[in-house]
Amino acid sequence: MRYLWILAGLIGCLFCSQAFADAECKTSYSGETACGYNCKTSYNGHVICADYPDMECKESYNGNMACGYHCITSYNGDVICARRSDMECKESYNGSLACGYNCKTSYNGEVACAQTRDGICHVSDSGSITCWDSPHEHHHHHHH
Repeated sequence: MRYLWILAGLIGCLFCSQAFADAECKTSYSGETACGYNCKTSYNGHVICADYPDMECKESYNGNMACGYHCITSYNGDVICARRSDMECKESYNGSLACGYNCKTSYNGEVACAQTRDGICHVSDSGSITCWDSPHEHHHHHHH
């Protein structure tokens, strides 16, 4: 059984430097337990683990946690991670966070990202951001 998990981990993470990392289970002092990769326990007794070995887990200064790729925290204590490794995460000047593709921030503190590679985001004169995602994204991805 363990062999199958290693195989599944390798297939899910072909180019990872940590493809052979072992999954772990961690229990916080409050008795919460989570299993996965690169687990993190927060100062207030929560625990979180990533689904894949190449994902990271990050805690903000006030104990919020998230796992994924390119995690960032904001000065107001939020934390966000991208769900795909080729996405980016951005913070606006007022601490709003977003992850995705072609992210844009605006002068009024908004931040937004497209959720498909071909998607676009546009900042209007009033500072609001509109994002559009290609409905056909999943079709021509198989050709790569």
